Amino acid sequence: MTGHFQGDLKGLCCHPSFQYFYTVGEDSLLNKWDLVTRKLVKSVKLEYQSKTLDISNDGHYMAIGCHNGNTLILEPVNLS
Repeated sequence: MTGHFQGDLKGLCCHPSFQYFYTVGEDSLLNKWDLVTRKLVKSVKLEYQSKTLDISNDGHYMAIGCHNGNTLILEPVNLS
């Protein structure tokens, strides 16, 4: 069993072009999920607890809002 394990799941966002969605939560994990297989593809430990995320319309950038007020900007393609 995999997924968020501590605290609440706070954010969920689908990729605009590919069959993936992403989740963040209070456990400081950014998870990438495959919509077809319903399995976890990648999990990345972030520096901060997160509460929201969104992906740009072109799918090139992801913004993650953190509990401490920081905003992280990532490229979803680097999470493969």
